[in-house]
Amino acid sequence: MTSERALVCAADYIRQADSIIIAAGAGMSVDSGLPDFRKNGL
Repeated sequence: MTSERALVCAADYIRQADSIIIAAGAGMSVDSGLPDFRKNGL
């Protein structure tokens, strides 16, 4: 499955869902490539 197709499937699941849960926490954004604001002194 291509990443584009996977995204389309995920979007379809979200549209059809009665509710969704988003799991987020410390370090998840860093693993995704976003900078850690704590290391930059912000």
